[in-house]
Amino acid sequence: MKIALRIIGFVVAVGVVYLGVVSIGSVMFERKVKGEVKKLFAEIGKDKAEIITEEDVTKLPEPVQRWLQRAQITGKEKIVSVRLKQEGFFRTKQGGSWMPFKATQYYRTKPPGFIWYVTMKPFPFFVIKGRDSYYEGRGNMLIKLFSLIKVADATGPERNRPGSAG
Repeated sequence: MKIALRIIGFVVAVGVVYLGVVSIGSVMFERKVKGEVKKLFAEIGKDKAEIITEEDVTKLPEPVQRWLQRAQITGKEKIVSVRLKQEGFFRTKQGGSWMPFKATQYYRTKPPGFIWYVTMKPFPFFVIKGRDSYYEGRGNMLIKLFSLIKVADATGPERNRPGSAG
């Protein structure tokens, strides 16, 4: 009986330590991303809002022009920022296992930039946090296991293009 209680106590202690470490890591990672989002949006709203003109629309391909005309977009403010929430399944390689994810993506249009913040759970009690970004002409993808252990930190010329996500 004493051995069983010690084993249970040990398992509970390990569980508490695990939850504490993962929680602290998650808070630190989230705080980092929130700071980056704040920087991404710092300049938005300081310029006068631009209005979409008929000339803006006529520069676009014909199908896009028709769609925008039906949407009655002319005369409205140009979009300068977007926040999207996503939920679904993600895999890291073709033929790999699908894992559930939840993400929030932030965009701005002038200058172009984005931050994609994701939480993936490939197995129970197993969390992967990631952030993919393009800001001030530089791209970076950061992936951490349990929000603490760096798995990927990709930078460089191939990441420094606005369409280089992923």
